Amino acid sequence: MMTLLFGLTFAALAEDPAVALEQAYQREFAFLQAERESLTARLVEVEQEGAARHRSKDAEVERLQGRLVRLTLSVEAAEAQLADSERATWSVEEDKQRVTTLLSQAQGLYPTLVLPTDLSAPEAEAEALRLTFAAAAAGLVQAGQVRVSPGAMFTLDGVQIDGQLVRVGEIAAFGVAGEHAGALAPAGEGRLQLTPDPAAEVARALASGAVPATLGLFLFEGLDRPAAVAKEKTWEDFFAAGGAVGWLIIALGGVNVLLAAYRMIVLSREGGVAEPLAERLTPMIAAGDVAGAQALLPRRAAGRALATVLEQVSAPREVLEDAAAEAMLRESPAVERLGAPILVIAAVGPLLGLLGTVTGMITTFDVITELGTGDPKMLSGGISEALVTTELGLLVAIPSVLIGNLLNARTEGVLGELERACLKVVSVALAAQRGRG
Repeated sequence: MMTLLFGLTFAALAEDPAVALEQAYQREFAFLQAERESLTARLVEVEQEGAARHRSKDAEVERLQGRLVRLTLSVEAAEAQLADSERATWSVEEDKQRVTTLLSQAQGLYPTLVLPTDLSAPEAEAEALRLTFAAAAAGLVQAGQVRVSPGAMFTLDGVQIDGQLVRVGEIAAFGVAGEHAGALAPAGEGRLQLTPDPAAEVARALASGAVPATLGLFLFEGLDRPAAVAKEKTWEDFFAAGGAVGWLIIALGGVNVLLAAYRMIVLSREGGVAEPLAERLTPMIAAGDVAGAQALLPRRAAGRALATVLEQVSAPREVLEDAAAEAMLRESPAVERLGAPILVIAAVGPLLGLLGTVTGMITTFDVITELGTGDPKMLSGGISEALVTTELGLLVAIPSVLIGNLLNARTEGVLGELERACLKVVSVALAAQRGRG
């Protein structure tokens, strides 16, 4: 076709080049226009086919998504059912374990209880539970009764004797065997031993069938392990638990008590004396009777200080004031004597308590190193020393600090009173000098 077209075009060009060229262009344009319309129509068909396929695929995707949602819901429902089944299985297993534990404990509590050996069948398990609860009910009835029966017991020194056992349920017991009677405590391995508790009359009354108005019981949970009967601690036991450091703290506390008592006696003798004495001496000094004033002075700090001032009663003002200051300085140590040691011991007491604490803990760790921690009683010695020394240190320190500060305050009061008395005598002496001058 292209050959024919070029042939015609060439022929036309041969006739009239201009007309032939225009005609060739027109035919070429018509051809291309037709091709364009054909391609456009084809494009529309292709687009329509693509749209149809797209709609089909969208519908397929929606259908598959719906199916996925339904499958997901089915899976979640199945998982929920599986979880419920597992929980139900666990509940059954837990109930089974509880029943097994209950039956095992029941056989331990009630040795005469006979249970079926094969508990796999529900009927056997139900029968075992029925027997267990029946034994428990009988045990509760027995636990509320007081029973008297012959049996053996041990005295405080470990001698086995035969007599009557009075059991108060399963929580307490009394024993009566001749001259021995009283409350019983577990001695281990099902045995009973008399306690130091003086309950002989109560035990004899229960054995004879009488019920006392007041009943003191030594309660216990079982007879497998021996019971530790608490021993009443004395002050000697308490002090001995502190060891050597504890005795040292006690000795320092005793020394502090003596020092404080001496300080109280000294301050009570010196307090309230100086100012009344100065008042008595005032008219005599004003009248110039120094010898009579000196004769009234007592042999105390106040008397010695005022005597020093009276020796310079005719001296100038500076000399009198120096004499009063000298007297105060000389008598202050006598009034303040032994005040510092009280506070020193108050400060040392807690430090010694801390030393005892460290010593006790070292002892405890030595025991742990050698014997382990199996028996707590082996550790009690070191722990008691650690705690008791701390307590003793505080018991010495706290009263010592309080008493020491109170005595220091009283000392300041006595010295202040002595100073006021000396200044009063100085002022009266100076006034008398001016009057005579």
